Amino acid sequence: MNEYQFPRTDPFAFAFQATNNRTAIRKSIAYLLLILIPILNTELAEATDAISSYFSPYFTNVTLPKSYRSNALSLMLIEANQTAKQLNLPEPLPITTNNIAACDIPTPTFAWIGTISTHKYFFSVGFGRKLGVIDERDQLQAYHEALVKYSWPIARKNTSAATQFAREMMAAFGIDVKRLDHNCKVEANAVGPQSSHFVPIYRIRWLIGQKTIADFEYLEPTRTVRHLAVYDPSYNLRKAVVIPGVRELLMSQGVAGEIVDHLGLELTNGPAECPWTNLPSAPEGK
Repeated sequence: MNEYQFPRTDPFAFAFQATNNRTAIRKSIAYLLLILIPILNTELAEATDAISSYFSPYFTNVTLPKSYRSNALSLMLIEANQTAKQLNLPEPLPITTNNIAACDIPTPTFAWIGTISTHKYFFSVGFGRKLGVIDERDQLQAYHEALVKYSWPIARKNTSAATQFAREMMAAFGIDVKRLDHNCKVEANAVGPQSSHFVPIYRIRWLIGQKTIADFEYLEPTRTVRHLAVYDPSYNLRKAVVIPGVRELLMSQGVAGEIVDHLGLELTNGPAECPWTNLPSAPEGK
């Protein structure tokens, strides 16, 4: 199992490059928080940057034991396998430690558990400690293949059917679609150039104002999921990934109890509010 870094190469793709540097894969977490999510959520980007700066000093000297990483990985694999079945992903099952390409389980600041990558997808357990981001690994290559293979007349474009399919898949994944539809404006369009013909890759977004709350992208001819994400954990009905004994672990290494409690790492479900709200006052020297 190699370590990977996740640089962004274009608006539709991740490029995965092998590296022996563990910090590189950790940049994938920062990438998801600071690049992917804030593309349409500037305020979220600023808030995430603030929370990272706030919590970092508390976790400088924290060392995670193998038992923590092992427990986290086992729970994340359960989530990945469930999701692959729910979304009918073209993924060899079961997903195990023997066939994943990479994983990263950082110190559990701001309730981010980690990311695992297969050779086809990556799965991220993020805000609310819930699986909330799934991305096709080779999106750029898949897009170019679709560009060559599928060129449909513009008259075949059907955003209504695409939106309905997105709703069905989001519901299957465990998203509160009824509430999303009630609270959000729904936008749907094909990805890429559109004139007399288009590539039948659809992207559906749920927005409040200019903020994307959730989005879904897929290739219509094969119904292949390319991207699914929910950025507000209050709409994510999946159970949180809870690591046994994490509170005692962090406190034993000097992290203040009120900080651990605020992260909510042992709740059975994610908080509706984002973890940067109502922060306790940082003690002097932090």
